[in-house]
Amino acid sequence: MNERLDSTWKTKQLQLRDMLKEDISDLQNCLLQLFNQSDWGEVSLEVYDQKYFEQLIESPSLPPEGHRYQVQNQTLLTQAGSRIIGWYELYHGYPSVDTAWIGSFFIRPDFQGKGFGKEIISGLLNKLEKDVKYHAAQLAVYSRNWKALRFWHQMGFDRIARLSGDSDFGADKNLKICLENRF
Repeated sequence: MNERLDSTWKTKQLQLRDMLKEDISDLQNCLLQLFNQSDWGEVSLEVYDQKYFEQLIESPSLPPEGHRYQVQNQTLLTQAGSRIIGWYELYHGYPSVDTAWIGSFFIRPDFQGKGFGKEIISGLLNKLEKDVKYHAAQLAVYSRNWKALRFWHQMGFDRIARLSGDSDFGADKNLKICLENRF
């Protein structure tokens, strides 16, 4: 059993590799495009500056009682490696030793709706089950993010593991839904 995914791996159309400092500018642009084309309003690159991405690479946020070696941030690139289209963040062995937590998953808007997300997540779940020997993957989605809820449900995240957030309903309220895919 591996404790982590390979530092580089491929799907049919894409390659994935551990995030590098050289990726930061392209990753900032991916995130800026994504946020500016969403219902989340305008987002400044000042929030997702060089230091934000350096922290993802060098000292990422950790879950409770987490360790640096449990976190893996990988950049998503076209098969030729010529264009960065997004990234994901994965916590190994969280919230339990046989589970992986997908902390973030971003794809540039101009690459959405073309099957890349499904291809990446299908490949990721397959590797987590077969290579790392996990039994499940979990993630959190905000209740107001219908597009993400539909996507993750299609990818087999159909079990609600827990809920957190606001206890009442309202325009300014939000609920975080922890979804699980059991292998």
